[in-house]
Amino acid sequence: MNKTPGILIIALMASSLIAGCGAQSASGTGPSTSPSSNLYPSSPPNPGSSHASGSSASSPSTSSPATSSSTPATSTPPASSPPAPNSTQAAVSLIHAWMQSGASGKGPSMPIGDGQNISAVQQEWGSGQNTAGSGAGIYVTYPSHNIDFGVNQGDQIVDVRSFQSDLHQISRSTLISTLGQPPAIRYADNTTIYLYPDGADYQVLWVFPGGPGHTGNTVDHVDVVWPQGTVNQMAQTVPNPSITVTTAPGAQGSYFTFSINNPPSGYQLSELEWVPSQGTANTAVDTLPEALYNANHGAAGELFMAVNGAYRFQYTSAMSGQTGSVRLIYQNTAGSAIVGTSSPMTLK
Repeated sequence: MNKTPGILIIALMASSLIAGCGAQSASGTGPSTSPSSNLYPSSPPNPGSSHASGSSASSPSTSSPATSSSTPATSTPPASSPPAPNSTQAAVSLIHAWMQSGASGKGPSMPIGDGQNISAVQQEWGSGQNTAGSGAGIYVTYPSHNIDFGVNQGDQIVDVRSFQSDLHQISRSTLISTLGQPPAIRYADNTTIYLYPDGADYQVLWVFPGGPGHTGNTVDHVDVVWPQGTVNQMAQTVPNPSITVTTAPGAQGSYFTFSINNPPSGYQLSELEWVPSQGTANTAVDTLPEALYNANHGAAGELFMAVNGAYRFQYTSAMSGQTGSVRLIYQNTAGSAIVGTSSPMTLK
């Protein structure tokens, strides 16, 4: 059995293999960034688009998340004949299949995925080909399957990447009409990445050829990424971000407020999450652009808001009595993450 060499940091590479995570993020800057009116579309998407358990994470077609109009505008796809109805339906079905399997860190019909050891793949498919990125990092590639696996220093899979040909039937317009506007957009190596959180643990990255203003019309490849698996505490030189609760849960209503301490230099806040101590019910996930949008436009439901470096988690009365924590995911341009988690708190 072939054993993948240990590596210092998993690179979800921005400069090799057109990586989805290692991208220049359009999701805003760190927590000190103040929202402004020009950050949002003039016709706002559906407010309250938090990726809560039982909503967009498990039923992607219900989401309509916010994006930042400060990102470079993508080009209008060239005019073409509309796809046949059965072709569009096949693309929609494939999108749903990826989001459903992505919530478990896998691709459709793929028993092995993120969080598992690469040896499980090697037992099924053989040794594969180790491909080093331009930075530190290794992908184990299987050309006959059109699948690559990114691994961390413990040989855990942190990125399942598919170049399968059926993905090319998915257009940008079909993706957006099915999942809503992407919660975050990134750019890397002349590619455009639409990032959709898939529950609290995974991200599904839909990668299109072409950079800002020149984004292609059909999907090139898809990544299912496990950000927490990219954390390398041995190589980390900055402290984890921490959370200070400034208004206790239930003190003034069904919300609490908090501030972020020690935001890591060189990393951008990617996701804010409410993670229950037990089970997955009422898990809520927002990207930073969504939290900024929620604060500016108002929204109902379980969601985060961000304004002038202050943060708020709003919850429903059905969540009263639930104990959980706020989790922050910061990512750098290479795709590596730093994670901060609050002390457990009970919603009143």
